[in-house]
Amino acid sequence: MDNQAAEPPAGLEEAIRHAAQEVLPRRASMFGEAAIGPQDGGSLEDAEISAPRALYNLGLDRIVDGSGLEVAELVGWRTLISIRSRPVAIVDAAPDSTVRSFNYGPFLDGLASATEATRDNERGRAGERVLQVPSVVLRRCLGLRS
Repeated sequence: MDNQAAEPPAGLEEAIRHAAQEVLPRRASMFGEAAIGPQDGGSLEDAEISAPRALYNLGLDRIVDGSGLEVAELVGWRTLISIRSRPVAIVDAAPDSTVRSFNYGPFLDGLASATEATRDNERGRAGERVLQVPSVVLRRCLGLRS
């Protein structure tokens, strides 16, 4: 993982906003149609997209072999979408701005909390990154133990 935060690619916010306009209306029942319904003043045009955070992968095998964060690989960008200050989705995009996934599950609350906690951070967002260790998440989801 680089000491300097990577810069998001040009066009990332536009790609996320476009994908959100396609996906979120079909998922409105998951977070309450009022969050995006025009009757309450919410719309996808008003969606707030958090500052993109560089998303890195670190394989569990690399941790076991003693490698440090320097071997973590930049795999994309993670952003939080909120509507009327209510978090509704996490969006992961590839390094080239291609939107890969929307997540509405348990990671949503965690990223929303981290985003809120760092909003007033003196360092700003320049150094914020997300590190994922996919095999740990998989093991946890499957209920496996070491």
